[in-house]
Amino acid sequence: MIRVTRETQVTAAAAPNLLARPPRSIRPESWISMEDYPARALRDAAEGNVRYRMTVGTNGRGRDCVVTISSGHEALDEGTCRLLEQRGLYEPARDAQGNAVDAQVAGIIEWKLELSPEAQMVALVEAAKDQ
Repeated sequence: MIRVTRETQVTAAAAPNLLARPPRSIRPESWISMEDYPARALRDAAEGNVRYRMTVGTNGRGRDCVVTISSGHEALDEGTCRLLEQRGLYEPARDAQGNAVDAQVAGIIEWKLELSPEAQMVALVEAAKDQ
């Protein structure tokens, strides 16, 4: 399972006091799927939460993503920002006059492996062999 948690507005890049509406994510559940799980992380059975901060531009696209708290796994951290910058789509923030403005958002991506029943059985058999 990969889950994009609810994002929060950090600040308007140009004038934080004039922000009338923060950016709104558009279908964040479609941004990252299990097919995007980094191969290195799969091989290492790595899981974790990645906290990030990113600028949402006036065009509604994410840029300048930075990991603020690492998952402890480089592949998950890098994958988070790469995918958010490629696929993240927003209604841009608006100032008091209704103009689109740059703003920052922060959030968490939860990377968790979900094994099929068959994969769980294989893992149990392998674990039993090691005992």
